[in-house]
Amino acid sequence: MPMARPAAAARNEGGRMKIMALCVVALMLAGWLVAAPAAAQDGLPPALTAALARHRIVVVSLYAPKVELDDMALQEAKAGAAGAGAGFVAVNVMSEAESRQLTKQLGVLEDPAVLVFKRPGDLVTRFSGFADQQTILQAARNAAL
Repeated sequence: MPMARPAAAARNEGGRMKIMALCVVALMLAGWLVAAPAAAQDGLPPALTAALARHRIVVVSLYAPKVELDDMALQEAKAGAAGAGAGFVAVNVMSEAESRQLTKQLGVLEDPAVLVFKRPGDLVTRFSGFADQQTILQAARNAAL
């Protein structure tokens, strides 16, 4: 088997690295690969910080996956946020990556629960347990006052 010259091998390796980088970018653009979010400087989860950048009021639904009551509570929170024109973020309490920053800030997180935040990141209202759409809608509207 012939041996590759060092310069040719380096060129091939450089070309492979460029192709891999382009593949990663293409996968990210297609939504198949998501970069891990950086920790927000404000101590809030990156998804919440991003939502607060777009909305003055953000409703956060804390849920555990595959729990029927939590699924219903999440849908109610989402509908209440939409009705109030507020942002919405769902946080899986079983995922340390998603819930770590809120746990540091608020202590133990119950599920289901709803948090209403106001810019720049102030917690205005906290509901432990199930809260219906109308209750959340009103809380989000009150937070905007």
